[in-house]
Formats: sequence, C-alpha cells, structure tokens
Amino acid sequence: MNPVLNYTSPLHTFSAGNLSYTATKECYICGTMSPKSTDLNTLTVNGTVIAQAQQGGTNNVYGVRNYVAPLKIKAGDIVAVVGACNYLHIFEAIS
Repeated sequence: MNPVLNYTSPLHTFSAGNLSYTATKECYICGTMSPKSTDLNTLTVNGTVIAQAQQGGTNNVYGVRNYVAPLKIKAGDIVAVVGACNYLHIFEAIS
C-alpha cells in the first residue's frame, strides 16, 4: 500500500546549501531530480546510490532527469544529493 504523504509541508527540500538530510523519524523521499548544470547529480541514502540525473545537450536544454518514487527512510538515515535538486523533497506520511 502506498503512503499518503503531506505534500503541503515538506520536511526538507534539496536546494543549494541544503544538500543533505538526516532523518529523525520515518519519512519518504520523492520528487524529480532535474539538475541545473551538466554535472552528474547523485542521490544517496547512507552512502548507497539510489538515483542519478544529468542535464546536457545544447545550452543544457535536455538531458537525463530521474523521478524518484516515494522511498521510505527511517530515523538515522542520511540522505545526500550531489548538486541541487529543487524538486526532490522529504515528506512525512499522514496515513
């Protein structure tokens, strides 16, 4: 069964200056990795690569983006992103 997430109030958004999150309770990471440069962006949980995305092409107008379906993380898990991903968030489940 898929969780119902509180999309109105993310616990964390991965943006410049906020590239890591240590969970204090069970929650979910989801959203789109849509990088803003030609750098390879990587999402890891406890050091394990979960997803990658890379912008590219002429004037960086296309590239590989990656949708991350809701992935449960638990208290103490360390989630990190290399490169800002403004559409990737941590949400609390409401049911």
